[in-house]
Amino acid sequence: MKILMAILLLLPAVSFAKAAKAHPKPRAAAVQRNDAYGFNLIVNMGAKRSWYKVWQDKGGKFYAASTGGKPTVGVLSDQHFFYLNFQSRQVASMPATSIKSCPKSNIMLAKGTKVIRAACLDSKNQTTAKMTELATMMTMLQ
Repeated sequence: MKILMAILLLLPAVSFAKAAKAHPKPRAAAVQRNDAYGFNLIVNMGAKRSWYKVWQDKGGKFYAASTGGKPTVGVLSDQHFFYLNFQSRQVASMPATSIKSCPKSNIMLAKGTKVIRAACLDSKNQTTAKMTELATMMTMLQ
C-alpha cells in the first residue's frame, strides 16, 4: 500500500517535469533585414570562399557579416554603410563579364540571391578592379 501511495504521489511530479521540457524557452527575435538597402559580396579563391553581407535592419541599424570562417555581425557607422552601398551601386552599373572560364577564382556582387555582377579575379578590367577594391574594404571593416 505504501508503494502504491508513493507511486501516486510521484506520478504528477514526473509528468510536470516532462511537460516543462516539451516547451523550450523562446529564442530572441532574429534581426530583420531590409535587403533593399544591402548587398552580398562573394569571393571565391580556389577552395576558399568568403561571403560578405551588408544590410540595414528595420530599425535603421547597419550590419556587416562575413562567412568564410566564423560569422561576425556588428554595427557599421552611417558613413561606412552608405559608402559601401554607393560602391556596390557603382559596380552594378559597370559592364557585365562572364565567369564561365573561372568558376574557382571569381568575385560576385549579389542582391539577395540574384548575382548582379561577376568578374574573374585574374582579369584586368575596370569591373574586376572595382569589385576587388570593394572586397578589400569589406575585409578591413571586419
